[in-house]
Amino acid sequence: MESDSSYVLWECCRFTFLSVYTVFKAFYYVLKTLILKILPRKEKSVADDVILITGGGRGIGRQMALQFSRLKPKHIILWGRKEEPLQKTTEDVQGLGVSCSYFVCDVCDRELVYKTGEEIKNSIGDVTILVNNAGIFNGALVLNDTEENIQKTFAINALAHIWAYKAFLPGMISQGQGHIVTISSMLGIMSLRGASSYCGSKFMTTGISEALHLELEEYPNIHLTSVHSYQVQNDMFQHLKL
Repeated sequence: MESDSSYVLWECCRFTFLSVYTVFKAFYYVLKTLILKILPRKEKSVADDVILITGGGRGIGRQMALQFSRLKPKHIILWGRKEEPLQKTTEDVQGLGVSCSYFVCDVCDRELVYKTGEEIKNSIGDVTILVNNAGIFNGALVLNDTEENIQKTFAINALAHIWAYKAFLPGMISQGQGHIVTISSMLGIMSLRGASSYCGSKFMTTGISEALHLELEEYPNIHLTSVHSYQVQNDMFQHLKL
């Protein structure tokens, strides 16, 4: 009986600690965002940068491509699975006077990611800013979700980031500079009922990014940024109600 009581006490303490840690972490990111809004950093020049955005045809990826165009980078590369939105966004970026190209590439296909990455290196040059943006939302309770949907969610939202790291990070290391941007989510640091697979994949993404930050400490000119956005108005979240 005493051992059972000790176990319950331990679990209560552990749960309390994890809850406080999660709230503190969320508060930290929100506070950091507010501070940067009030005291924005000086925009760095991207005139010599080759920028690659996964999921670049629609949603956040498209908007990032258009915003990057304002900074006049050397070249913008868009990746995605559907050619039509990629072509449309590419034409819009080119219309703003910025060199842009696209590649139809499924980020879940590890070998295709490596092959396309090598093609980009040979034809355009080393990617210096990588934006891991491609993602899907799968809203379902764990017991109602299908194995296929769960695997697909983790493959796109998390594992694909690793394949992109392995494809482009060596080039950044050889140049001694680069920037990796991870588009995560607030659901990568806190959970939501009915979004177990999505939350799990985004927690994984956050963990991978934080671990990579530690691995790259010896390369001070390679920077990592994680973006933990709230609900975004796009097709992916149109059925989600918070």
